[in-house]
Amino acid sequence: MESSWIDIDWSVDWFPTKAQRQVSLQRLSFDPMPLPAGPVTDLVDTFRSMVTKPGGAYAAMFDVSGGDDVAAWCLSRGRREYRLAKRLVSSAGFAEAMPSVIKPGLTGSARFKRSSPLTLDGDLAISLQWPGPYCEYPAMPGAQAKAMGSAFCTSVFEDRYEDILVDYSSAPWTGWFKGVVFSGTWVITDRRQHQMTVLCKTDTD
Repeated sequence: MESSWIDIDWSVDWFPTKAQRQVSLQRLSFDPMPLPAGPVTDLVDTFRSMVTKPGGAYAAMFDVSGGDDVAAWCLSRGRREYRLAKRLVSSAGFAEAMPSVIKPGLTGSARFKRSSPLTLDGDLAISLQWPGPYCEYPAMPGAQAKAMGSAFCTSVFEDRYEDILVDYSSAPWTGWFKGVVFSGTWVITDRRQHQMTVLCKTDTD
């Protein structure tokens, strides 16, 4: 059984080296899972209906296996040095689940930054209100956008905020992304379930 990604083992007083973290990340497997019907696919479909033809949106969910003690040490402490989001988007599982995002080729690093599950619904709502340059602002009333963002979060992780890590990038890290301003990649890590959910959106500027 894999070690917990939630409970910190305070008896372990070592700090994994960069080399140990890299080896640990390479041991992980990311297996695509069916997306939950309802709010997740509704959000993706809404983004797609708002943006111009060169843009779009995709979401995918993954079961993560192969975690070791280094993964447990880093993830239970929420350590950003353990670049799980970056590892996911470079994996074979991600390429299988999101071929349209990957096939145009990598253009640089995703440069993920740690966000908060407490504000994820609001971040999604902001993006729904202004999804692209050719949409009237606001493209959706604030209350409706906030409700849609909240429904997405509830569908993915209910109200288990303490279990969740969120990483975000606005970088156009593959050729599918059309620019920085209206591009976004959200990676949601459920440390209790050892699952990850990714949402990618973009629009031309």
